[in-house]
Amino acid sequence: MATAEDRWVFGYGSLMWRPGFPYQDVVRGLLHGYHRSFCIWSRHWRGTPQVPGLVLGLAPGGECQGLLFRVMAASG
Repeated sequence: MATAEDRWVFGYGSLMWRPGFPYQDVVRGLLHGYHRSFCIWSRHWRGTPQVPGLVLGLAPGGECQGLLFRVMAASG
C-alpha cells in the first residue's frame, strides 16, 4: 500500500534496466525541462583518472522519457 512517505525515483538510463534497489511499483514517466546528454565526466565508469570518459546525465532543456520506481518508506 502506498504511503505519503514513499519516494519515487526517476530512471532514465541503465537504472531502467537494472535498478539495483527494491521497489514496489514501476510506471512510465516523462521529465519536462531536462534531456539525456553525455555531460558528466567519469573516471570510474568510463575512462581513467588521466583520461576521463563521458557518461549520460541530465542537462537543462527538452524532456526525457524514463521509468518511475516507487520505493517504500522505511518501516521502524
